[in-house]
Amino acid sequence: MDPAGQPTARRPFPTATVVAWVLLVPWIVFLGIRLLGIDSNQWLIAVIGLTPYVAAASLFPLLLALVLRVWPAAIVAALVTVMFAVLVVPRAVGGPTEASTPGPPLRVLASNTMLGGESPEELMALVADLHPDVVSLEELTPVFAHQIDELGFQDEFPHRAVNPDDGSSGSGLYSRYPLTDQHLVDRYPFEPFVTATIQPSGAQPVQITSVHTAPPTARGWAADLEKIAPPPADGRAILLGDFNSTLDHAPFRDVLGRGWTDAAATVGSGLDPTWPSDRNRLPPLYAIDHVLVGDALGVRSFSTHFVASTDHKAVFAELQLPGD
Repeated sequence: MDPAGQPTARRPFPTATVVAWVLLVPWIVFLGIRLLGIDSNQWLIAVIGLTPYVAAASLFPLLLALVLRVWPAAIVAALVTVMFAVLVVPRAVGGPTEASTPGPPLRVLASNTMLGGESPEELMALVADLHPDVVSLEELTPVFAHQIDELGFQDEFPHRAVNPDDGSSGSGLYSRYPLTDQHLVDRYPFEPFVTATIQPSGAQPVQITSVHTAPPTARGWAADLEKIAPPPADGRAILLGDFNSTLDHAPFRDVLGRGWTDAAATVGSGLDPTWPSDRNRLPPLYAIDHVLVGDALGVRSFSTHFVASTDHKAVFAELQLPGD
């Protein structure tokens, strides 16, 4: 009732305000999950890996709040977008870096063969195009190892440290340069990594390791990543292969926090997805294949490459080794 005793008209329901806030809530929740590193099951792991796309889409609730003139929601949405940008944009900018004592280049290539189903002919064509010095193959089977050798892999890479297996645990390093200190890294109960030391002319020795961690569908995914050791104190080390993790997964960020540097993010290619690459007409979504380096190495370039009959794009990096 108003002072004159007349019924007071009802105020209209603030539809615009409700719409602006309701559509903003999912981005706020997602950002919180990402910042807190909550990836306790395979569904959350899959969702967190989509952070770059969610970050780009965070402009939608911001623009909507501005159009609807819901200024409090617009301010919060702007803060959310800025925080997403802080998380994502740095991996899309960058440039080449120098080794601690500039030495010769080392070109490395890593490819998951999908249990040996990868086309050996296309792998050979990629090798001919990129001229890598070292190739890391994950899910390397005895049959696939034999097939590529028949096509000339043995001539291209006479030095190797390989551990083929009929399951997903096989891996190997193939090199144009001699490999020393070859051994398997014991990671019980997880499958071992193949590692060796390489020393091209004019360079200091560098440890190089082929990596294939447990998939996020396995219960030991986070524990497997925890077993990745820091680089040696001299920083002369390389990890390359299938990490089954993106830069947005907390266990992988912990790996980087131990002293490793992601080559793709260093040169501004950290948003290039690599998996799954076997879907017709659909691009891959997740950047789970990486080249990591210790602080003694420089990164000159990084790129991803489609190879038929496997669900991972191959990753290629040109690194700079520390000079002798």
